[in-house]
Amino acid sequence: ASLDPSLRDDVRTDVIAALRERNAAAVLVTHDREEALSLGDRVAVMYLGKIVELASAESIYQDPRHSYTKALLSAIPSHDPKRKRKKILLEGDVPSPIDPPPGSAFGHRMNHPRYPETIDADLSLKQIAAGHWVAADPCCVSAEDWEKLRPAPAKA
Repeated sequence: ASLDPSLRDDVRTDVIAALRERNAAAVLVTHDREEALSLGDRVAVMYLGKIVELASAESIYQDPRHSYTKALLSAIPSHDPKRKRKKILLEGDVPSPIDPPPGSAFGHRMNHPRYPETIDADLSLKQIAAGHWVAADPCCVSAEDWEKLRPAPAKA
């Protein structure tokens, strides 16, 4: 449920104060970019219950590396009418979270030609830049990033 903006600001201030006082951390689940930027030190982007990108809020919004993150960010309306942002329209159906496909769920959704490579592959997060982690998924990162992330060839 939404809160009145002034009440929301009061709650936010109280929560931040309580966390600092106790030297504690919290997880905030939000779809609000401004809230994530103002409250979050780090942002985790999830697709079908798995983290696909993790970095500082600033890094996520300035330099997204995963295809899903880029699509999410493209959907955020701009407050500046002169600044046009090209929306990334996602194709395909969202796979079942109860019975997800093997391998890259987002690659499966996009019917990506490299999807078969992801079945039984290690798609865990890998550091792509200082403090910036992304799923090592050939379907969802640029060719340049994939060169940095892909596993080293097995030695004979």
